[in-house]
Amino acid sequence: MTADAIDTTALGDPPTSVVLEVERLTVRYQEGDRTVEAVTDLSLSLRRGRTVVLIGESGCGKTTAALAILGMLPQTATIPSGRIRIDAGGRSVDMLSVPDAELRSLRWNHVAYVPQSSISAFNPIQRIGQHFRQTADAHRMARGAAEARASELLAAVHLDPHRVWHSYPHELSGGTRQRVAIALAMLLDPAVIILDEPTTALDVLTQDAVLRTLLELQESTGVSYLAITHDLAVAAALADDLVTMYAGRAVEVGQAADVLAEPLHPYTRGLLRSMPSVDSHAAAEPIGGYPPSMANLPPGCAFHPRCALAEQSCRSGPSPDLVRFAGRSVACPIVATAQGPGEGR
Repeated sequence: MTADAIDTTALGDPPTSVVLEVERLTVRYQEGDRTVEAVTDLSLSLRRGRTVVLIGESGCGKTTAALAILGMLPQTATIPSGRIRIDAGGRSVDMLSVPDAELRSLRWNHVAYVPQSSISAFNPIQRIGQHFRQTADAHRMARGAAEARASELLAAVHLDPHRVWHSYPHELSGGTRQRVAIALAMLLDPAVIILDEPTTALDVLTQDAVLRTLLELQESTGVSYLAITHDLAVAAALADDLVTMYAGRAVEVGQAADVLAEPLHPYTRGLLRSMPSVDSHAAAEPIGGYPPSMANLPPGCAFHPRCALAEQSCRSGPSPDLVRFAGRSVACPIVATAQGPGEGR
């Protein structure tokens, strides 16, 4: 595990419980004659039965990181450095070095994906049952076993298996489709499910139902989630550990309860202040300015044009590294100085 990956060993988890480890991942896109670095030096560690949530504004690199883990980046993307290891049934596999045929087998068997829009997860001219059958066929799962397992999973996400099995996607509500997508991701019992904005475009009550479904499945199966969201309420409901991303980099990493109670990085603080709260009379305060263009990042800390704490040292030189403080990591020299000596990178 790298120094700036999330370390939950102190919580009593044995080291062998790591099911996904991303080590210093960098992803670049080629746009004509220019290169855009969408993810820079990202590290994280996900343990069995736990949830890591990536938070940040749109365009900060969250989805690119997820697609890199799945091996589903577009052809314009390259990964110049980094490693992505998953636990494939007790065998550690580097997703960046396996042949395409093995990569296809690893998907769904060991790491599955629930996309941001549930309607885009399904073929509109096929009934839901056919989606389960095709997934089973692609991974050589017997149809009888697949249908029995699908029925169990649909019931587990609080749906009527018979009705849903014979329905077309457009005949189901958004919340129902989202729960079907979760059940489909669980078909082959993967150790990890990547959730991309799992409650987008759902009303508040349906969001709550989907989140409760995810937590129930995790408790009953031990599945691990890597979730992506810009909604801090979703992050608070799901996360054991949080990674705040800005301009392609992790700027704060730590246990969710600690980060949400006392955020250290000015950007994380800004995100929390920008969310309305039912527990406070204080008005929400949006973060001033706009996220930078990934093709033209400012020198120094990429957040400095929007940061009220920025000093001259923040405006030049390399982007600051993550520095650890008693289990938390933050990429801000000003915070690091205020907090006192850290544990190193």
